[in-house]
Amino acid sequence: MELFLQRSQKERVRRPRFELWAKFDLSPDEKLLMNKYQPHSALLSEDEPESRARKWRRSVITGAILSSVMCLVIAYLDVYRPALGGLNPFLNIQPIGSIPMWIGMLFIGWYVFTSWVFTHIREDIIVADILRGRSFRCKSIVILLEKEDLLKKRAHEFRQFLEAMKTWGGMDIITIKPGEEATVKSIGDGYVIT
Repeated sequence: MELFLQRSQKERVRRPRFELWAKFDLSPDEKLLMNKYQPHSALLSEDEPESRARKWRRSVITGAILSSVMCLVIAYLDVYRPALGGLNPFLNIQPIGSIPMWIGMLFIGWYVFTSWVFTHIREDIIVADILRGRSFRCKSIVILLEKEDLLKKRAHEFRQFLEAMKTWGGMDIITIKPGEEATVKSIGDGYVIT
């Protein structure tokens, strides 16, 4: 397994915005393990609960605003259809005036936009994110370096997780002696005795 990290910087009016892109590149054997055990939704790193709640509220409000704007644009296009020469590029439904349909469009749009916004601003890191590559926006270079260190630690832990998946089905014997580091002896199918 390899961890790809790419740093970039985007200039803005007030101050630059830093981005870190990360991706796990798995070997063919590791990809087979991933397909066998399907740990794609496993959490590598979790955001603080208060921060996650704040980001979720922000996503809900932004999703509601975007959904409302979408419904207003569709309503405008529907009302002014004759002025547009009868063309409505978004809808083939004629007429679109029922209240349940508008409520349905509003809630479906709200759900889709909220999910999309939350996916882009959340700090939780899921295995599937890093397997396909994920960008992290950082306000400062210090935060970027902290995120980079976190990703390196999580990559090491994920590598140990892959090793555990390789040797699943055996038994570990851990010897613990006072004042010494614990030693592990693994026995069973697929295990190598260390």
